[in-house]
Amino acid sequence: MIRIDAAVLHIFDTNTNEAVLSQTFLDYKAQYMIEYIEKMMGKIMYTSQQKVGKLPDRSPVKEIVQHMQTPEDFLFGTQKLTNRFYHFVKVNPDIKPADLLWAGFWLDEEYFVGMFKLNHNESYTHYVEYEEDSLKNDLIINRAILPSPTQAIDEGFLYCVGTEEYFLIEKKHLIEEYGERINYFSEIFLDVQTNPSMKESVNIIKKAIAKTAKKFGEDDYQDLAEVKQILHDTIQENQAIDNKVIADAMYGDNFSRKQVYFEETKENGLADETPYMPELLGNNMQRQKFKFENGIELSIPLNLFNDPDVVEIKNNPDGTLSVEIKNIEKIKNMF
Repeated sequence: MIRIDAAVLHIFDTNTNEAVLSQTFLDYKAQYMIEYIEKMMGKIMYTSQQKVGKLPDRSPVKEIVQHMQTPEDFLFGTQKLTNRFYHFVKVNPDIKPADLLWAGFWLDEEYFVGMFKLNHNESYTHYVEYEEDSLKNDLIINRAILPSPTQAIDEGFLYCVGTEEYFLIEKKHLIEEYGERINYFSEIFLDVQTNPSMKESVNIIKKAIAKTAKKFGEDDYQDLAEVKQILHDTIQENQAIDNKVIADAMYGDNFSRKQVYFEETKENGLADETPYMPELLGNNMQRQKFKFENGIELSIPLNLFNDPDVVEIKNNPDGTLSVEIKNIEKIKNMF
């Protein structure tokens, strides 16, 4: 459980297109507030979409967040950074309007500053008013509904003051000044160049493996199954994705295949080595999944896929494939 020292909410007023900055703190000791902030923190800290790195000294955000450990500095810092953030929101309509929830809290003996972008959503609610002394119940649209504790958020970051590390989730948006969709949160607001998230890294590797197989005239299903196992084991053992280790495990001494693979991963921005927490591995990384041409789908736990006493994929003389599932004692329909 986290220990909260400060929390404040700054609002973006869509009617005036301006920030409404709070001058006081939220009741961060209330149980509902603790639970809400803890849920928001978890959506950044415990997701495969998380990007991790150290905030460089050149970042215009670092000097401010580094000194947000007293109530006065925290409130002033959040106001200054919120104004900076809303500067992009006001002039870029592709960025969804949102309130900013800031929290200063302790986690595992480290002090963090967190910023959570709470997008505005539309919802219907009732409204009671009087018309000529008659009570009227009306139905209205509220366009500033904030995410519930169980809903996902698109953007936000955590900064650990002690280690100077940031933990970030973000989404690309069209920035008018650049004329293209970019990760404005990291590239403009924080002024950092991020490595891909675990999810992005896995997707880059999958595409590179598939392209390499096809370039050599082979089906990619076997290589994709193999690299999934390698990725799972590498992250579990080394708490990182090491691209050289993956290439060596996949292609051994086959230099030509390695070269194609490295060209593909480099072109798509994969780092040579990036640390990732094993606990961020999703359920999808625990199973091999196949979809056959006839519409049949198959899901096999990783630890069973390479066991020839359980699963065997055969190449038939006519060029087709057969999948044999062996030693089944009982079948359960998942209807």
